[in-house]
Amino acid sequence: MNVQQAGNMWSTANVQVGGGNRSYSTRLPDGYDSTRAYPVIFLLHGCGNDTNNVPMDRVVGNDAILVRGTGSDGTCWNTDANGPDITYIDAMVEDVQARYCTDIGAFFAVGYSSGSWLANQLACARPGVFRGIGTVTGGLPTGAVCRDPVAHIFVHDRDDQDNRIEWDTPGRDQWIMLNGCSNATMPVDPSPCVAYQGCDPEYPIVWCETSGRGHSRQDELAPGAFWDFFRPLIDD
Repeated sequence: MNVQQAGNMWSTANVQVGGGNRSYSTRLPDGYDSTRAYPVIFLLHGCGNDTNNVPMDRVVGNDAILVRGTGSDGTCWNTDANGPDITYIDAMVEDVQARYCTDIGAFFAVGYSSGSWLANQLACARPGVFRGIGTVTGGLPTGAVCRDPVAHIFVHDRDDQDNRIEWDTPGRDQWIMLNGCSNATMPVDPSPCVAYQGCDPEYPIVWCETSGRGHSRQDELAPGAFWDFFRPLIDD
């Protein structure tokens, strides 16, 4: 874990997936300490390229390692539970744990659009790996089998015509049940987010329903809301 890598800059590495190489990038905190176990946030991009991510670098400061990759078709993600991108995520998780000092109980996934669909699939397929999920505009992939609770914060705009909000509510409702929540909500910061009540304290659910923002990443809302949601889930 004696890493020679500049902080607050993206550095590229390769992993073996399906007999071939796929690259991914990490961003270490400035002053990275190899004796400190850092939380890790995987950024799952929207269609376009690997930089089309919720900008978590704006809010995490020097308190988390960020990881980003690229969907298997070079533009979007394959969200099948047995598809090449789940295997790719597995390989990245293993490599990040080998390279850096990480808190294995504080791995998170943040997705936008196509990346949100993959993040939801990860919540079903890899609940023991990811402590919490944050999504901006997405849904639950067809055929996803979800049996375990996962902490989850959703951001979705009711005027989004690309990923309609009714595609996201079935997944939300499934995790309300799995996390032991009631249907009662209470407003939380930032507005217009609400927290579902009665959830297992380890597995909260927050729903942030906006309007007038369409299919945007909601950079003014999502990064801070996600980090505020994740931080209480990180063991000191």
